[in-house]
Amino acid sequence: KIEHEHRSRGLAYMDVRKLKSLEVIETTSSPQQLIEAEMALKQDLQQTLARRMKLVNPIAYPTWADFVTAMRRHGAALESAPADVIGSPTAHFFVPPGSGNVQVYSVQEQVVAAPYVMLGALFPQ
Repeated sequence: KIEHEHRSRGLAYMDVRKLKSLEVIETTSSPQQLIEAEMALKQDLQQTLARRMKLVNPIAYPTWADFVTAMRRHGAALESAPADVIGSPTAHFFVPPGSGNVQVYSVQEQVVAAPYVMLGALFPQ
C-alpha cells in the first residue's frame, strides 16, 4: 500500500499460498532449516515478485516498475490478510492523549467489487 494514495489507487497484492518456500517456513522446527527456508523465500520473491503482484489500479500504476517507483518516493506499508476474507469491517475511533478513554466515531462495512477495490461503505443506522 503506497502511503499517500487512497481509494484503492496505491494497492497491489499477491497470493502467498503459491510460494512453496513459504510452506517450508511454516512447517519446519529446525533452526538451520528455517534459515535455509528464509533464504529460499527471499530468492523466490526476488525472482517472481514482479510477475506475481496484482496491481489493483493499473490506470494509476500501469507496471510493477511504476508502482515500485511510487513506493520508493512516498513510502509503503505491507499488510497481510487471510485469503478467505468475506468482509471488511472498519472502525474509526479516537483516544485523547492522557485519558485512556476510547471514543468510537463510526463503524462501517466496506463494499468491494474486486479484491481490494472499494465501491462504498454500509453504515449501521
